[in-house]
Amino acid sequence: MLKARFGLTELVGKHGFQLRHGGTPSPQRGEGGGEGEPISRSFVTPSPHPSPLRGEGAGRICGSVVPSICVKRNPGRLIRGAKSAPLCLATLVLCAVAIVAARAEQRVPGLTGIDRASDVVQARQILMSQIDEEMQPVDLVAGGKDLSLDDLKANAYRINTMLAAFPHLFPPQTKPSTGPDSLPTSAAPEVWEDFDAFYSLSEAATKIAYEASQATTIDQFRENAKKLRAACDGCHGKYMKVQSPSPP
Repeated sequence: MLKARFGLTELVGKHGFQLRHGGTPSPQRGEGGGEGEPISRSFVTPSPHPSPLRGEGAGRICGSVVPSICVKRNPGRLIRGAKSAPLCLATLVLCAVAIVAARAEQRVPGLTGIDRASDVVQARQILMSQIDEEMQPVDLVAGGKDLSLDDLKANAYRINTMLAAFPHLFPPQTKPSTGPDSLPTSAAPEVWEDFDAFYSLSEAATKIAYEASQATTIDQFRENAKKLRAACDGCHGKYMKVQSPSPP
């Protein structure tokens, strides 16, 4: 035993290897390190205690023999790098997620605001044209004319149904814009500047139309018809962009 130990010591002295025992752990670099001096490692044993920062056996290099390396310690630089690396990684991950989400949104079937914005604009224009047609006899009754109550109630119920769907046809991709790719829409930008207010007005008109459809007398229907016309005009005045006729 003594002879073998002497031979090992002689070998180390001859070839310039330095034997290192684990010693006192270094607070800068984990278990088994020195305090600020260059390190020459040849024989390193696995750490018996796992490091909580780097996983199992992180304190020492696993294995019995590794090439000799010399590392000049700079604890401050290492600590700063360790703090900034997770932040950079998190930023890259967030950017990647945002790009993937944007591309995925463009590929999702059914998002017609992205894939067919002009068709959505046309759909709401067709719906509003039909509402205007249904409103014609309602406006006549609001002006004092008597018509069939059952027919009027049917008109009001159809208006109620269409108004319930109407505010859902205004995705942000259908905003009015300028340039060669602008959409032919009469909707004013104010629709999207305060969409909740626009939605609330549409809901209020829907409720009035439903109440008119439940009227039991022509006078009761007439009162609701006046309210419905006022609600429609108020919404148009705020959220509809009316083109002035061209001068002759």
